[in-house]
Amino acid sequence: MKRDYRPIFAICKANGLEYKDKVAEFTNGRTDSLTALSDAEFREFKRQMHQLSPTEFVAKPGDKQRKKMIGLARSMRKENPLQAVDDWCIQYGKFAKPLMQHSVDELNYVLYIYEHKVYKEFLEELNK
Repeated sequence: MKRDYRPIFAICKANGLEYKDKVAEFTNGRTDSLTALSDAEFREFKRQMHQLSPTEFVAKPGDKQRKKMIGLARSMRKENPLQAVDDWCIQYGKFAKPLMQHSVDELNYVLYIYEHKVYKEFLEELNK
């Protein structure tokens, strides 16, 4: 079973809790590690945590596009990928603003340009 710990971390953060304390409480002090839980224990722990805070972990709109652009910058061996993308968006992007301030529609546009122009030019330079 592939485990996704993000919802548990998000619930703990939203409620001002330490996840290790909740795991220790759940296991009666046997462990404070999520990885030490059996699959059945993990499912039950996750169910109990969702009862505490039923909100699901939901990525912000545009996160996939942002992550893809940062990943492309990382592939191009940029020292600080987020800063490199921010700089590009401000200097060359159609909307002249940092990455995190773009709407989803704007992100779709700048991602397309970044992927099909900037990244493509980078690959062409490598192949020379």
